Amino acid sequence: MASSSPDGWLVTIIVLGAAQGLFLAVLLATKPREVLAHRLLAAAMAVFSLDLLGTIYHVKGYDVAYPQFVGFAIPLALLLGPLLYLYAQVLIAGPRALRGPALGHFVPFGLVVLLLIPFYAQSPAEKLAFVLDPAGHAWTPPLAWIGHGKFLHGLIYLGLILHLLQRHRRRRRALPTTADGIDLTWLRNMMMGGSLITLIALGLHLWTLVAPVPPERLNPIEGYGDYVALGVTVFFYAIGYLGLRQESIGPAAPSTSDEASTGDDTADDTARPRYAKSGMDPETARALSRQLQQLMETDRPYRRSDLTLHDLAEALDLSPHNLSEVINTQLGQNFYDFVNGYRVREVQTRLADPASAHLTLLALGLEAGFNSKSSFNAAFKKHTGMTPSQFRKQVLRKPV
Repeated sequence: MASSSPDGWLVTIIVLGAAQGLFLAVLLATKPREVLAHRLLAAAMAVFSLDLLGTIYHVKGYDVAYPQFVGFAIPLALLLGPLLYLYAQVLIAGPRALRGPALGHFVPFGLVVLLLIPFYAQSPAEKLAFVLDPAGHAWTPPLAWIGHGKFLHGLIYLGLILHLLQRHRRRRRALPTTADGIDLTWLRNMMMGGSLITLIALGLHLWTLVAPVPPERLNPIEGYGDYVALGVTVFFYAIGYLGLRQESIGPAAPSTSDEASTGDDTADDTARPRYAKSGMDPETARALSRQLQQLMETDRPYRRSDLTLHDLAEALDLSPHNLSEVINTQLGQNFYDFVNGYRVREVQTRLADPASAHLTLLALGLEAGFNSKSSFNAAFKKHTGMTPSQFRKQVLRKPV
């Protein structure tokens, strides 16, 4: 049972947890190589930290000294679920997972902020009256319902995230590979911690509804709030520890040789380190090769002139090293030739299509993903043995 005032050690741990979360958020947001998963996780860490600071704001009595800030942390929890869900999506499927209406996940947060505008617009004296006597204040019932709704909101997103993990786990069982084990371990640990905190918080919240504590003890850290805040703080330390142990969060960053663009760089990646220690068996490599070719034919990522090995690996939920292994060992090509082969074949198909007769050769090449005339001509001749203009003349000479 909690005492009438929080222990100093507990407040100290929560403060350190908030500082740890902010530090991790800055560290992730300022990674030398910008990765979308880093940004989403950094935002989630910042929300966690601000929520903890809101707890300290009330516990230390700053709400009485500075009542103008009362309520700033109320809607923050509605950001956490969407941020973690989008983080999970990007970590599993890459940036392409956000092609849908991602902003729709933040509608509940926006609605609560709009609802609270009259509350925020109150004078400091009015807010102080609420802090000193919440039981008889008109805002107490709606804020209580918002609090209940935040638990429901969190449970919904917890279920969505766990569904993503389960679906991804089933896919990995059908297509075993160790290429992204670190990322999935990070995600699994993160969700296990979040699940534990949510379930404990919900259980204690329901207990206070059945057996409410006296009004003089109702503050953000007493009753069940101290356990929740402590759990979140421990969660921060775990995230910080895991994050510092990993070279990167999300899909592995490519090496210098792996990150060659598909533009004018013709570096051959067949000379890369051998794959004897990759742990990928031939059956898995063949299955990944089929998955890769299906992606290229359906999504046509090769149309991006700035496509890199890292980008394609993210789309397949692989490390760049493993993707390079699949392309080298299963398809007998390097990344550059593999991607440009699809671009050349698309240009060939369109040159044979009368509907594209009005387009110039360069226009067709650029639409297929080449970034310059020289790279287009060089790749086309390498793959077909003739220039684009020679191929067009040959096509035109064929009888209809």
